[in-house]
Amino acid sequence: MSDTSRAIANQKAEQAVIDRVKSYDGWECSPYGPPTDDPIRGMLADVKPSSALRWFPDLIATNGKEVSLIEVKSTRAGNRNWAIEKQSLAVAKQLNDEFKIRVAYAWVDSDNNIEAFVHYEELILLPMREGPQRGKGSGTPYWLIERSSYEV
Repeated sequence: MSDTSRAIANQKAEQAVIDRVKSYDGWECSPYGPPTDDPIRGMLADVKPSSALRWFPDLIATNGKEVSLIEVKSTRAGNRNWAIEKQSLAVAKQLNDEFKIRVAYAWVDSDNNIEAFVHYEELILLPMREGPQRGKGSGTPYWLIERSSYEV
């Protein structure tokens, strides 16, 4: 998949999550940070050591009483595993523990169906294993989580 195709797919996945969150009574949701096709995203990937800003979640949602940041993760329909970058999880831990900001992960399949919303607190309880390095996605170390380990 080309970078342009990936950016378009990511934008569609993010929009599916925004629409879902906005369907909940009193909730609003919008992009947080630079859009996926913004050149600054690529530039953040080149910063060494890795900047936490690269791994900040994609969306912000609030109902006026509480706020959550949402990381949108794309996956193929029928794939046995979900993948999550180790750095993404480390930033979620810091946001959750130090700043008391809830972070959720939304897995969206290639048809833009939302498979699951999983809060950081739930996610860290799931069994994870190291993912093989194949040069796809972000190209950084990641965890694999079997879909069957999470009740949707």
